[in-house]
Amino acid sequence: MEFSEDGQAIYGQVLRSWDGITKIEFKPARISLVPGSLGIGTTGSLVELRPSEKILVSGFAKTQGTVECGVFEINANDETFRSVFVERLSDCGDAITPDGTRVLRSLRGGRESIESAGPGNGRGSAYW
Repeated sequence: MEFSEDGQAIYGQVLRSWDGITKIEFKPARISLVPGSLGIGTTGSLVELRPSEKILVSGFAKTQGTVECGVFEINANDETFRSVFVERLSDCGDAITPDGTRVLRSLRGGRESIESAGPGNGRGSAYW
């Protein structure tokens, strides 16, 4: 579960489900499926990209029958999602920075890495 940027909603989902992401809003109280999130599985991190109405999630997604692990951009306006950073990660529970430009991921052997996740940002790494 993740809070929205303004703290007025929660995003969540049923574990091990491909039924998308649910948005629970507090004022007014309502529950809805995030348009374009159908096919997104268990997520590790979720970031709203304001004011664009786009959402970045790290986790699993089904695309054309294939399960991918990575970062996906959900576009509520056209009700689609697309891969912006796909790679076989150790646990697919990676964290996205609040501005949506970087992903913190765990590597085998106990090392950590920060990878670029934003579209058009190129790809860089920092290890420690």
